[in-house]
Amino acid sequence: MLLKAGAVQSAFLGEFIGKSDTAFRAGWRSLVFSGQGAMPKAFDSEAALVEYVAVTPGAIGYVSKSTAHEKVKTLAIR
Repeated sequence: MLLKAGAVQSAFLGEFIGKSDTAFRAGWRSLVFSGQGAMPKAFDSEAALVEYVAVTPGAIGYVSKSTAHEKVKTLAIR
């Protein structure tokens, strides 16, 4: 699960994926158009992403440390 454009999205992609938002989405579009994948679901807010992950078995996502996330398990990325 992804967040739509914003500071958290940019920080996550830059620090952990090593790509800009534009480059990341271009890579996914390439997979979609070749029939090898589907775009990850994107959310307008961190709260919506947490809610989706909480009720969807197997779903994962990322949020900032300050976002309420009591309904889901968390992992620290270092």
